[in-house]
Amino acid sequence: MGEVRVINASPLITLAKVGRLDLLSRGGQQLVVPTQVADEVLAGPERDPARLALEGGFGAPFHSAVIDPEVLGWSLGAGESAVLSAAKSMGAIAVLDDQDARTAARSLGVRLTGTLAPLSATDRFREASAVPSTALKIVSFLYGLCFSGYASGRSGVSSALCARMVLSTRAVERASVCIRLMPLRIAS
Repeated sequence: MGEVRVINASPLITLAKVGRLDLLSRGGQQLVVPTQVADEVLAGPERDPARLALEGGFGAPFHSAVIDPEVLGWSLGAGESAVLSAAKSMGAIAVLDDQDARTAARSLGVRLTGTLAPLSATDRFREASAVPSTALKIVSFLYGLCFSGYASGRSGVSSALCARMVLSTRAVERASVCIRLMPLRIAS
């Protein structure tokens, strides 16, 4: 079995919205969805693709994460705290976009990645014709969050990520190839 990845709500929601949840389990990777993350997604709109995926069994069984005392000190949301605690206890990779959670992960020694990383890690990366359109869909979705006012709310989309989305969107529009986008490391 491949690496274990513990996913937070925002990457789950983003990849579901662009129809690419399959990227999370490629290459034998095991996906862990903490109960706190599942609860957050399941509380969303009835027709939300991520909610529908979880209701259909994606990511089940959900992992009941006990929040690590070191993680509690970071005052993060329930989902981010659960992701970091589970990843820390399992030696797994945390899939997070929230800047504060990523800072906490680095401080706690938790390996991390973001929403775009599963796309760049696909086996067929250089040959897949769907990669540029998927990357553009992801970037466009996150870009939309940045300027909808949602980014400053509870989505955890940082201003640094928003700035990178502007640059990435322009690069994709100019080049219409994904190779320029893939080295992008979200909020690194």
